[in-house]
Amino acid sequence: MKKNILFCTVFLASFLGFARSPLPATSLIGGIKSDATYATPSNSTELTIIYLSDYATLESAIDFLNSSTTFHTLVIDKSVTVVSDKTVSEKKALKFLKGNIITVPNSKTLTINSSIDAGIYQIFNCLGTGKTDGFPQIDQTYPQWWQTYDENPQADWSDSIQRAVNFYPKVYFPARVQNSTSYSVGYPVFKTVYLDLNKRNLNHDRTSYHLYSSGGIHLETAGSSPEFTGFVFKCINIPQYGFDKAIIFENLIFYCTNGLEFVGGSINNTPPYNAVDNFGDEYYAITKVKIINCNFIGKTTAAGNNDTGIALSFKKAYDCEIANNKIENFNIGIKLEGSDLNTISNNRFIGFWKYAILDLSRIHDPQGLNFQIGSQNLIFHNDILDYRGPAEKGAFIKSNSHHIIIRDNFLENNPFYGPDLVRAFIDCTNADLTNLNVPLVVDITGNRISEGAQYSYLINEDFKSLNLIEAPLSLPSNRIAKSSFAVNSNIFTPTRNIPITFGELPKIINFSNATSFREWQSFKTSNIIENSFDGSMIINPSNISDLGMTFSQTTRFNPKVIKLKGDTANFSRIQISQKITEESNDTNVLPKKLKIKIVVRNGRASDVEDFYFTISKALRPTSTEWEGRGRYLSSNTSDPNYNNFNIYEITPTISFDSNSDYFMSIDAKYDSEVKSIIIEPLVDVIQIQDASVAEGGLLAFPITLSNPLPNDVTLTFAYTNISAAANDYTFVASKTITAGTTSEVIKIQTTNDTAVESDETFKLSIASATNFTGDISDTAIGTILNNDFAPKSAENNTVKDITKTEELYKINIDSEIKVYPNPVKDILNFEIKKTDSLTNVEIYDETGKFIDDLTKKINNNAVDISSLPHGSYIVKIITVSNKSEVIIKK
Repeated sequence: MKKNILFCTVFLASFLGFARSPLPATSLIGGIKSDATYATPSNSTELTIIYLSDYATLESAIDFLNSSTTFHTLVIDKSVTVVSDKTVSEKKALKFLKGNIITVPNSKTLTINSSIDAGIYQIFNCLGTGKTDGFPQIDQTYPQWWQTYDENPQADWSDSIQRAVNFYPKVYFPARVQNSTSYSVGYPVFKTVYLDLNKRNLNHDRTSYHLYSSGGIHLETAGSSPEFTGFVFKCINIPQYGFDKAIIFENLIFYCTNGLEFVGGSINNTPPYNAVDNFGDEYYAITKVKIINCNFIGKTTAAGNNDTGIALSFKKAYDCEIANNKIENFNIGIKLEGSDLNTISNNRFIGFWKYAILDLSRIHDPQGLNFQIGSQNLIFHNDILDYRGPAEKGAFIKSNSHHIIIRDNFLENNPFYGPDLVRAFIDCTNADLTNLNVPLVVDITGNRISEGAQYSYLINEDFKSLNLIEAPLSLPSNRIAKSSFAVNSNIFTPTRNIPITFGELPKIINFSNATSFREWQSFKTSNIIENSFDGSMIINPSNISDLGMTFSQTTRFNPKVIKLKGDTANFSRIQISQKITEESNDTNVLPKKLKIKIVVRNGRASDVEDFYFTISKALRPTSTEWEGRGRYLSSNTSDPNYNNFNIYEITPTISFDSNSDYFMSIDAKYDSEVKSIIIEPLVDVIQIQDASVAEGGLLAFPITLSNPLPNDVTLTFAYTNISAAANDYTFVASKTITAGTTSEVIKIQTTNDTAVESDETFKLSIASATNFTGDISDTAIGTILNNDFAPKSAENNTVKDITKTEELYKINIDSEIKVYPNPVKDILNFEIKKTDSLTNVEIYDETGKFIDDLTKKINNNAVDISSLPHGSYIVKIITVSNKSEVIIKK
């Protein structure tokens, strides 16, 4: 009969909810009132309940619940205070009726491992160090469980949010009452809320932190005298082997000075829980942080240092994702420090005072040490607007990571307060940084930039590989800021410019090297990388090449030099290409003539056989376009850094057309090390050679053009007298070099006077040249040789001490000039040095009397004297460097 009564009670409860006995309470038996209704379930899955109001204390109710195999749910139907630490086991349940609160006093802990049934209203009141803890079996928790929902909208919610994340890692933020006139909802926070990452590892719990709302929920830093300016959330107690179970912030709004901080490394155990160690290895890392669909509104009013005014700060964080957020008015929007394989994509930045994104490869720890941790983060498809900091400072994106990947971002300095001129849209240098690092690989592709910057791109000149493909806005190239390489230093020092376009064509720069020394893919990219001294391009193995070796093992590469093995064919190829994407013919304006120099160590400067160059159109050629030996230059460089090295030069006599790839190889006679390869356009040059002639003759100045040009080049001349006077020669105003030719001669008539004087000189220079943009700085010296002499020291105008014997007929007074035959019949020949030239020949009789001037009869260093009668004569011979007299017989 007793079983039937119990069965009916359970049957009614299943339909009527919680059934309680109306009988009056009489006495307590075993911690439960003797008149309490209880039942035995018909099967193990049905729940049975007890009520807190039926027990004298919370502890007695929990003790009975935990020990009972029949009752599973405790209904909190009255407010109560915890007297001693207590735990609700995981197979039980607590159900809170609204308005009933459990108070946990100072130093007490209520541990709840059970499920909780409660609405969005306060159910706990923790005083001082009193806390709720455990691993509750719930889907989410609410800050409202620890604080009155509709109290003063300006009240501090920091403790309630802290208790919520301590209790359970999934926290939902419901809408609240109006907090300010600017924002309709909000949770004021007066201090940092800490996420204890080590707690979630206890008992192998795999739950992730997830803080979220349905949208429009606002967390605002507040307080007074002064207002709280720290980070709203910060991670602490990172496990030794890292935290890899995800931390997610979603659909939240933050109005603050500093937003969220995720710092790996071991942490102090006391506030402010700063990381102090373990930055030199990959222990204590934070991974899988996700910031999604959040708004961060900063309270920054001026540019600061790199450690304040940050919306999102990551240090030693891996595999994180920051996507679809709006970040506005911070000193720094997102800061990565020593972080790896993180993705920043599809975010909108509006207004920043220093950097929208700062990606630092190294960690500068509190002990003053720099540790290399971060190597590669992807910054992709973000919209960044409005730099607000001081002019010519800051950058939209700044990174010195080992592997920089910045792609398809929209960067526009179209500010609401300006525009203020930012230093660079993308800055990959160490300027203004403490954490110095040299990027190994730089990949900047398809970013759209606008006006409002001092530089478009800044690149650390010590990079190892660079891929730069630009997609500027539809602006004229003269309105787009220049780009530049910069010195590897924390002091901003730009070196070689990188223009946005070359010949009005978009630029692609691609420097890469794995096991071969291929320094560029397109000459348009190399030509516009200018050496700061003379406009040439300098390729440094220390800047570009990686460790490697050719298949032949005869050419070795290392970060400092290219090593060439002597007397062995070196199969390395240096690619020289002028191809431009989608160009079908040779129509671009890139230079076709090149001068190539190599700067080497261990080169034998006295040996012209040192280096042999071959240029072909194939990587493994069967024929060559040009080959020849390098010409040694004696310290002929404008860069003082290379004065300790020997320099060799070639000027290939080929035109590097834009439809072909060219490959250059270098063979060495001796083991050598190539320090640099210098490639520069061969600039058109007009050269003038010196000329000399005796008075009355024509000065002939040879003019040479380095390359034939398609149009006539007309030169005008300027004259500067040195020792000559204006009446010593006749001016020639201009001369034209015909299109397609490379040489011409300027002929200037000199005046023949009778004055005995020294030689006269003047300088000839080019004043202007039409249809020519090259070098016209060359000058020449014209020398008018005197041909008037005072009488010889002799009697009756005869040459002193000349004997009329036959032997004297064959005497050559100056051994440097030989005359033959002697005696002579008609043609008299003169043999002079190749470096000299014959200018005057005069005939005197044996007495020294002038007979004839044969200068105009000079032909190939010979004169015709057949008109002279038979006899003996004195021949006066004048060359540029000698004057001689010889006796001949006709």
